[in-house]
Amino acid sequence: MANRNPSPGHKSDKLWRDAIMVAVKREAEKGGKTKKLAQLADVLVDKALSGDVGALKEIGDRMDGKPNQSIDNTHDVSDNLSALMASYDRTKGK
Repeated sequence: MANRNPSPGHKSDKLWRDAIMVAVKREAEKGGKTKKLAQLADVLVDKALSGDVGALKEIGDRMDGKPNQSIDNTHDVSDNLSALMASYDRTKGK
């Protein structure tokens, strides 16, 4: 039985993806083997070759995956903790 209340991020919540898949499947049913999808891919590659940064990024993300987000650890945790403790001590009258 299908889940009628999918969790956030579930494929059925991705309306744009679903609409694209319908268009691609419609083309395949007409006898084409995803001709529209191939045309879209060609347009994306052509834009990337002409220097479109957005297209370049999209191709990179699709081929290599999106880069992992880095954690900014440039702040010294001990400085933050010391400042927090000093503030606490002042409020307690020490």
